[in-house]
Amino acid sequence: DFTNLRTFQKTEQFIEEVMKEIDDAKFTDKFTKDDIYRMCFATIIYNVEHNRKKVLLEKTREDEDVNEDVNVDYIWNYILRRSMDNIYSKSILLHIKQWFENGTYDMNKINRIINSINKVENVINYLSAAEEVTDAIQKWDDNLNELTVEGSLDEIIQAVRYRMSLAEMLGDVFNFSNEKLLEDMRCNILNHVDIEKSVNDNELFTAMYAPQEQTIKILIQKLNEEIIYEYYNKLAEKIIESFNRDIFSEKKYLFVLKDSVHLITDEKIRENLKGKLVSNKFFFPVPLGKVNQDQMDWCSLSNVLILHIKNYWQDDQVFDRYQEFLENAKSNYHDKMLDYRIELINRGTV
Repeated sequence: DFTNLRTFQKTEQFIEEVMKEIDDAKFTDKFTKDDIYRMCFATIIYNVEHNRKKVLLEKTREDEDVNEDVNVDYIWNYILRRSMDNIYSKSILLHIKQWFENGTYDMNKINRIINSINKVENVINYLSAAEEVTDAIQKWDDNLNELTVEGSLDEIIQAVRYRMSLAEMLGDVFNFSNEKLLEDMRCNILNHVDIEKSVNDNELFTAMYAPQEQTIKILIQKLNEEIIYEYYNKLAEKIIESFNRDIFSEKKYLFVLKDSVHLITDEKIRENLKGKLVSNKFFFPVPLGKVNQDQMDWCSLSNVLILHIKNYWQDDQVFDRYQEFLENAKSNYHDKMLDYRIELINRGTV
């Protein structure tokens, strides 16, 4: 029905751009080039031909324009009409859409999704028999168990979404226990957390997984709670390791924790960190004898960390015990330079 040459020109250019980035070996009878063509074309139709308006709907809410999962579902249901070779390819649609609109994309994430698609034994779509869908459900349940051993969080979430789509095709609801899945995913979560990145970069973005699906939204919310807890736990363990080995040049981790105190509102995380502080001499390497600047900087950061905990968490107990620790250090060593350095640190003049 379209006669606008510009639409087809943009489609051709965009398909060419996307296809250049995807390794040709990735395409199989499960993940097809035709599905990429369809998603690129539907993205152009939505953005160029329809000017990002849901023209195929009689009425839309104002807030839907900024809701990415709603926009992707609209493209999937009303422009593509669920006509993909493999329904699991829908997981890539948001990436394709953002690729065209923003010019940004993460090929690592896209490739992980493609790999997951190619692991599915049978291609399932709207042409499949009910028996094929039932068989795919059983096989995917087994695959989900395998993923919780060595898969990435991306792969597991996509697997859960795919399993839900299969159930939906048969008019069923996929029920599972978040608690049981989170327990099974303990190692996956630990492998996911990277303290070399910020805590925000470790979190999962709900928009990437169609949060309109309430089950997925709740799962991602709980995963992020666990990710944040493990992030600060790993960060504290790294600080303790450097502290115990007197590697004060690795103070960047202490700096990150110090600057994060005001962001931490979860009592479980707070109690864990306070416990580690108290049982590890408040991360404070007593500056006794001749010291270097790295050690003094570390002492200063530890001091500010304790002050932040007192002020932001309204916790005087840790601060009082810290002050008692400093007084004991001064009385035990009788070192005038130690007394002077602690005074400088308390004044914040180091």
